[in-house]
Amino acid sequence: MKVYIASHKHIDLMVPSDYQPIYAGAVKYTGERHADWAYDDSTESNISLKNPFFCELTALHWIWKNDKSDISGLVHYRRYAKSEETGLPLSKSEVEYILATHDCIVARRSYLFSKFDNRLCSVAEQYRTIHSSTDLALMERVIKRHFNAYYPAFKRCVIRNYLFPCNIIICKREILDKYCHWLFNVESILEQYIDPIKGRDSYQKRVFGFLAERLLNVFIEAHQLNIFEASVYDPAHPIEEPSYSFKTEDLRPKLTIRQSNKRPIVGNRNYSRVFDYRFYLEHYADLTYDSIPDEDTALWHFLEYGIPERRMAHPSFSIASYMSGHPELKDSCGEDPRLYLEHYLNHPKDNAHRVGFENLSLSDAEQTTAEAIECAACEKTCLGNKIKSRRLDSGFKKAELLPVID
Repeated sequence: MKVYIASHKHIDLMVPSDYQPIYAGAVKYTGERHADWAYDDSTESNISLKNPFFCELTALHWIWKNDKSDISGLVHYRRYAKSEETGLPLSKSEVEYILATHDCIVARRSYLFSKFDNRLCSVAEQYRTIHSSTDLALMERVIKRHFNAYYPAFKRCVIRNYLFPCNIIICKREILDKYCHWLFNVESILEQYIDPIKGRDSYQKRVFGFLAERLLNVFIEAHQLNIFEASVYDPAHPIEEPSYSFKTEDLRPKLTIRQSNKRPIVGNRNYSRVFDYRFYLEHYADLTYDSIPDEDTALWHFLEYGIPERRMAHPSFSIASYMSGHPELKDSCGEDPRLYLEHYLNHPKDNAHRVGFENLSLSDAEQTTAEAIECAACEKTCLGNKIKSRRLDSGFKKAELLPVID
């Protein structure tokens, strides 16, 4: 067994027996290398240069390609899988005992809360209000088109109100190989559609790492893995378990924003259904009081720049997802976000728009019906469903045989 501890810097780590520290993003490190560390650029097969966008996945890729231990996995220097007996990271004997009856060990589920009213929210809604709704829509399209056997699991995962977070996984080699092969196939296709740099701050550039957290959940659901949910241990705070409930105020840049009761109106057009001053400034790190000193300037910025850039300016509306959810408007609106926004404002009753998975659907020839999804998701005894189950297995095998682009 060898479990790797991902870190983006050299620090004094508590390294239990059978754990191995690995430097993620090592290709840009020019200092002295430590003999007792692994480095994610130390072999020819690596993606270390992508670390700003893939986070700990560059370490996971190296582990997959280079480590041949019978049990392997990835934790973080501040996030270990914790033993309930000792309160310390899981030992080798404990990991082996757990994996004798479980397929893998992951971080305990974290429930997701809305930033705006502190209610439980779906994985899709949480992602789209703190990251990019377009990225999630593109991931749906990629899974549906290229990994269709996983699409039912994707749909189930994004409407849940919890997530197994942090890209933490410990499992046997067979499962790790299967997961990584699929994961990096998905990510390599996503790279063709998602620009991780343009219009993103350093936090949002980690897009492929964020998406991978959701993909791990999809893989678990698709294969119906028997998981063991481990508490998370932080060596810096060994008594308290860290919270990863994804309350978004902890993730977004902090801004002190005045409350405003002023309605966003230009001419005779009321934009209150698509524009919220507080939300807009909190949602984007590049909007500051130096450039956006008041409500009128913020609304002007949204109309001039935010709409063409498909920025989200209201917790209940996303231009990008509205465009994705209404393919029938393409003939009249083309690719102009302004026209879609006007259409939404002109038809308020006919086009109720909820932030969440409901508007992620990208209708095309490969649209899967709800009945087919339900049949593919369930293993039943009738002959028809046995045939569908065989097709599902065939789909998994086809997806996993696709070449990985290193």
